[in-house]
Amino acid sequence: MIEHLFFKRRNIKKLYTRSKKIRRYNTSFFKNHHHSYEDSYNYPPLLLDVMNKFSKKNFGIDLKNTYLVGVQHFLPSTVHLFDRLIDLGFSPDNMLFTDKPYSRVDNSFYAIKDLGVQVYSSKEELLVGEYNNSSTDKIHKMWEKCAQDIKNKKIKKIIILDEGGRCIEQIPNRFLNEYQIIGIEQTRGGLYSQELTYRPFPIIEVASSAVKKYYESPIIADSVVRVVIENILKKLKDNGEGLQYGIVGNGSLGLALARHFSSKRKIFGYDRNNTNYPEDLRGKLVPLSSAEGVIRNSDCIFFCTGQDSTKGINLFSLIKDKIFISCSSEDKEFRTLLEEISRQSSRIKLNRPLEDLTFFTDSKDKIMLASGGFPINFDRTEKSDPPEILLTRGLLMGSIIQAIYTESDTDFSHSNHNGLMLDPHIQQYVLERSAHYFPEAFNRKTSGKYKDIKWIKDNSGGDCPDLSRENYSSLNFRID
Repeated sequence: MIEHLFFKRRNIKKLYTRSKKIRRYNTSFFKNHHHSYEDSYNYPPLLLDVMNKFSKKNFGIDLKNTYLVGVQHFLPSTVHLFDRLIDLGFSPDNMLFTDKPYSRVDNSFYAIKDLGVQVYSSKEELLVGEYNNSSTDKIHKMWEKCAQDIKNKKIKKIIILDEGGRCIEQIPNRFLNEYQIIGIEQTRGGLYSQELTYRPFPIIEVASSAVKKYYESPIIADSVVRVVIENILKKLKDNGEGLQYGIVGNGSLGLALARHFSSKRKIFGYDRNNTNYPEDLRGKLVPLSSAEGVIRNSDCIFFCTGQDSTKGINLFSLIKDKIFISCSSEDKEFRTLLEEISRQSSRIKLNRPLEDLTFFTDSKDKIMLASGGFPINFDRTEKSDPPEILLTRGLLMGSIIQAIYTESDTDFSHSNHNGLMLDPHIQQYVLERSAHYFPEAFNRKTSGKYKDIKWIKDNSGGDCPDLSRENYSSLNFRID
């Protein structure tokens, strides 16, 4: 077991404190509510803005029969989000979450428990190539705990806040007819799951929202670049100056990385779904016809597809040393490769989370999987959670408020999927407030589109929500 993942609580500095005496469950408490952890991280009141803009004052009553369950990265900004959700009206006794061990910041892990939120955790081993199975098993057990917990409660509605799709996949089938269910998925990889397509309840697609796709990615790209420079390039004899870079996946994150690394030299790129690259990368990025082509012609390759990029490629036949870097959730970019390494190496065990993993090709060249194949921007420190990521927490807050209003009997018979768009007005407002609080990160010259509801709607996935429903009648906004 990886014991050091779970430090003894008495040795953890309590950065976050909360007095039970001042806990309230109504929105009248929003404006004067301040906490030491919030002051420590200097979070601006973006989540408070979203709550005051879109929520109703009787949420404290409405939410007593609502249960919030899910999977999240346990980071300082997640503590902030959970704390505000309790202010919104959720009882912490009706909140149950598990985390992802490769991203966990230990102070945040204990701070979430201090809020009274139920946390399902296990001292799982990070065996090479087996994260998918162990994570699925842990989430299945969390649902069993949920079933026991709500058995004697008057729960009517369950909102699933998911990161990766597994929590929505694993929901017990008997719940589907016993409760109103609304799902929220915040990752591109999670939306690839076929199981999500067949779920008979609405799933709000935060992952495909225009604001997340176009404005979160540069923040993550900056974090990726920081960790790559600090943890990889500085260890090389020439600080990586002579490396040839390649990028597999030209989604928002892939393009943000391409813009950074092409500033010094041409790079190689490939995307299985889209071969078109923006004008500003012409002459800087050389598009190739396959992921294997990028891998063979590059020294340091970033994988940003959200899917298994190593399937069908014999990576043991590669020549020359290479560095593989994942920018997607979990270890899914290298799942096939990791399974093969595990078969050949008698179940390699990572001695610590995010340990670089090196294997040898048939020609005895070295391939290094940075952070063991997990996303490199998570180094289990607070630096992996930059303040600007509050944009994403704002979108999640907005999606939860939208889920509260949304009815689970939404008719999808006219559509090929059950995905709901994250409301464009919520997206617009979150981006506007983010630009206000973080002007350098969200420069208004480049984020002018936030004023255009039609652009946000046209560039977001999922069916646009029907704001004509009675539940929305008290809100002061409408889809154009």
